[in-house]
Amino acid sequence: MVVRRDEGVSSIERGPKNPPHSDARSRDDRGLVSGGIRWLARRCPIDLGGGSDATVFLAGSGRSGTTWLGEFLVESCSLRYVFEPFHPRRSPLAALFPARTYLAAGAGSEEQHAAARRLMSGHIRDRWIDGHNRRPMSRGRLVKDVWSNLRLGWIRALFPTTPIVLLLRHPCATVASQLGSGWDWLTDPQVLLGQSSLMDRHLSDRELLIGGASEPLERAAVAWCVDTLVPLRELRPGQAHVILYEDLLIRPEEQLEGLFDYLGRTPPAATATETLARPSAMSLTGRSGGTPEERIGSWTRSLSADDAARIMAVVERFGLDHLYAADPLPRHGAAEAAFEIA
Repeated sequence: MVVRRDEGVSSIERGPKNPPHSDARSRDDRGLVSGGIRWLARRCPIDLGGGSDATVFLAGSGRSGTTWLGEFLVESCSLRYVFEPFHPRRSPLAALFPARTYLAAGAGSEEQHAAARRLMSGHIRDRWIDGHNRRPMSRGRLVKDVWSNLRLGWIRALFPTTPIVLLLRHPCATVASQLGSGWDWLTDPQVLLGQSSLMDRHLSDRELLIGGASEPLERAAVAWCVDTLVPLRELRPGQAHVILYEDLLIRPEEQLEGLFDYLGRTPPAATATETLARPSAMSLTGRSGGTPEERIGSWTRSLSADDAARIMAVVERFGLDHLYAADPLPRHGAAEAAFEIA
C-alpha cells in the first residue's frame, strides 16, 4: 500500500486492479473447468434420456458421411454422442456383434438383446463409444454406427419407437474414401457367404458375384451394395428415413427440414446449417474442403474411369442403379425411390 500526498490530496493506491498474473490464472482456471467438462462427457456422461425412445440411430456405410451428419445432429439437438458402439474391434460389444454379421428381426440371443437394450437406453458408458461426446449431461442420445446396416431390421423390431436415419453416399465416393483411408474395413466376402440366413434371405442370386470379388476395390463395392440392399429390403418408408449425402450438401435446408420432421424435432435456424460446411472429426486431411460440388465430385480425381466403371457394374448387378449412376450426383428422386427394389 502506498500513501500519496502530492497536489494536496491524500489517496491510497492499492496497486493494479488486475495484477499481471491474474489473466493467466483465469485462463488456467477456465482450462481446468473445460478440461473437467470434457473428461466428464467422455468418461461418465450423465444420460437422463430414459428409454430407447430418446435415441436416434444414425447408420450408413463407412466413409459415407455419418460422422459429419452425426456431429451436426448432436450439436443441433443437444444429444449425447454414442460413437460406433458396434465397432468389431474397439467396442465393448464387439464379442457379441462380429463384423458384418446379419441379424433378422426376431433373431439373436438374449445376451445380444440385453446388450442392445442397455445401449439404446443410454446405460453403457465406455471410453471408446463416448470418446467423441462433448455433452456431460443430456436428455437424449445419438447412436452413430457404420457396422449395423445388416442389423437395422433387427434393431427396428426391438426398438420400434427409435427413429432410424440411413445415410447413403455414392458408391464410388464411398469406395474411394475407404481405400484412401488405409483402414481395414473387413470386406472379406467369405464372411457374407458363410451366413446362411443372410444368403437365403437376400443374396442367394448373387453368390457368384460376391465370391468372385478378389481385389480390394471389388470387395469394397460388394460391401457397399450389401450394406445398402439389406436395410432397404427389410425396412419400409416411415420405419427409417433415407437421406443422401449429396442432397444434403447441395440442398441442406430442404433435406434437414424433412429429416427433422421425421425425428419430430424443430429444425435448426438457417444459420445452423453453416456448420455442415465444417469437416468432421474423421475427415481425411485435405479431402474435405471446397464447394459442395467439389466435395461431391472429389472421387472422380482419385478413381480412374475404369475403376469407377467396375464399381458401377457391381452396383447394377445388385439392382441398386436406381440410386446412383456414373454421374457424381444421385439420380433424380433417388431418396424417395430408395425402397423400390426387388
